[in-house]
Amino acid sequence: MQESRAVVAGRLLTKPIAIATSPAEITENGYWVVLAQFDGDFKAVHFANSEPMENLMPETFTPITNWRTSLSQQQYESGVIKVQTEIKAGWVYQVNLCRILSAQAPVRPNAAALYQRIITSHATKYASFLDLLPGELDNDGIWFVSASPELFLKRSGNRISSAPIKGTAIDAQHMLEKDYAENIMITDMVRNDLGHIAVTGSVKVEKLLDLEQIPGMVQLVSTISAELKPDISWPEIFAATFPPASVTGAPKSAALEVISKLEPAPRLGYCGAFGLVHGTEAEFAVGIRSFEYEQGELRFGTGAGITFSSDPTGEWQETELKAARLLKLASAND
Repeated sequence: MQESRAVVAGRLLTKPIAIATSPAEITENGYWVVLAQFDGDFKAVHFANSEPMENLMPETFTPITNWRTSLSQQQYESGVIKVQTEIKAGWVYQVNLCRILSAQAPVRPNAAALYQRIITSHATKYASFLDLLPGELDNDGIWFVSASPELFLKRSGNRISSAPIKGTAIDAQHMLEKDYAENIMITDMVRNDLGHIAVTGSVKVEKLLDLEQIPGMVQLVSTISAELKPDISWPEIFAATFPPASVTGAPKSAALEVISKLEPAPRLGYCGAFGLVHGTEAEFAVGIRSFEYEQGELRFGTGAGITFSSDPTGEWQETELKAARLLKLASAND
């Protein structure tokens, strides 16, 4: 018998007792699993039971096949050129252009089983899942399974940090000058975002352009930290930092306008934030490399950061690289 549950930030959570629809509704007691969609919808599920994650009993995942894309290669490469036109006009400096892969899944998939596949064959720092069954807490259900390698926000008391990823390649030798420049640009955006909620002078770049290996690829990661202003609230934190800089572009408001024109499918939880809040402790991943079940479809997003020096075919290939291993996991028989 299925039950609503989640595994996030190393904890197994069961017995949901409440649901919040805005950051302001998160109370300081208990454990809240948060899914903030890129497109604006916010859900936080309060679980009564929380314990350190050890082992889940092995479960069976029914393979999902016949994936289709919201943008063909030709359409995506055309989108890259359109972004470059906007850059040339001075409207933006960088835009994260994404596409959504989807496949029919008439029966609600087993989220825990897909999570088990991920941690066995594609282990990443923020592998996690949330499965709130339809009808529970008068909700239509929430189904999200993440293999995210990227930290959006980590809070510990009055300290906050973020570790944006920009720059992805099959190995270090294939990392381009464009990737390094892009990472520095997004790092500066995160510094600015945190500056709105931080004590003056406390924002620091702890690490810049770290090369990190994850299954199937390497990526550039920078880490920024700050001291929060006294009595800062979750609504203020999300207002200053969301959506994440690494999956929008620079400047953020203009990049969001370009994204809305060029992407035909909504991102939903993809590129949003997914994590766990417990009092003034929290950890959120950026909702990339993630699966989401919605209205009989399993969805998976993939994208790339576009700059003036981007090669359209190269950017398409980056979206393929990011998706390949995880789609194979979801499509394979046990």
